[in-house]
Amino acid sequence: MIDLATYDKMTEDEQIAYGRSLKRMWDYDAVLDGDRYYAREEGHTEGMQQGKQDEKLQIAAKMKQDGMSVESIIFYTGLTKEEIEIL
Repeated sequence: MIDLATYDKMTEDEQIAYGRSLKRMWDYDAVLDGDRYYAREEGHTEGMQQGKQDEKLQIAAKMKQDGMSVESIIFYTGLTKEEIEIL
């Protein structure tokens, strides 16, 4: 950004052009800020979902070690039979 003294020395057309360039820059920054916000939120949501899935797998592994049936593990964890058999 330029200082006030420099701005005052500009012609009216130069001031208008400068104002438009500032607006484009601010609009661009606003778009980037919005994109960063949504990307951060999406990453947070994905991380939470992965954490829940990991917790289910840990619980299912313990249940399987304790001799619980695959059907019971499916019922309590919501995991698939294939996910449990891998454990």
